[in-house]
Amino acid sequence: MKQEVKVVRNPEVIEIGLEETRRKILSLLAVSDMTVSQIVEILGKDQSTIYRHIEKLLDADYIYVVGERKRAHIPEKIYGRTASVFILSPDLEDKKENTILYEFRKHQAEVLAKVFYGCGIGKSDGEDTQKAIIEIIDEMEAHIAPVLEKIPSEISLSPQDAWRLKTMLILYSIMHDRELHDRVMQFFKDIFV
Repeated sequence: MKQEVKVVRNPEVIEIGLEETRRKILSLLAVSDMTVSQIVEILGKDQSTIYRHIEKLLDADYIYVVGERKRAHIPEKIYGRTASVFILSPDLEDKKENTILYEFRKHQAEVLAKVFYGCGIGKSDGEDTQKAIIEIIDEMEAHIAPVLEKIPSEISLSPQDAWRLKTMLILYSIMHDRELHDRVMQFFKDIFV
């Protein structure tokens, strides 16, 4: 069964979903349910590789078997995502360096720092800026994850709706948690021009 939003907290499960080929598979499945042969054709990888990744995604509950179709009398399973949107929010103490999760977060922070700096609103795109971005995003996501986990399954959200909800929950958290508000304001003073 497909949920609209799924919060993933287990660092090992998060790392399974962050591996590059698996991220591509999840991106494809966000558009449409697919068979292994369709994924192989699009990604240009061999079938055994895609099967291995599919098995890991199944075991980690990122995807499920939606149905089956026959192609030249050979049955093929059709796979779909278990959620429209995955929120990756490990506990703060589980965010160790030298993991796929850390490298993914670091890459995201590098991109954001370059965007801020390139647009003329960031003071720097250096490592201190990137570290501050990682810390503030982690903290904000830790605040909203418990609320996202409570979304009733009968409520249907598009991925765009889920991202808007996430933004609104972050704003709500900043407004209602004085300590978070103060840290976010300090972040903006430190990072932006």
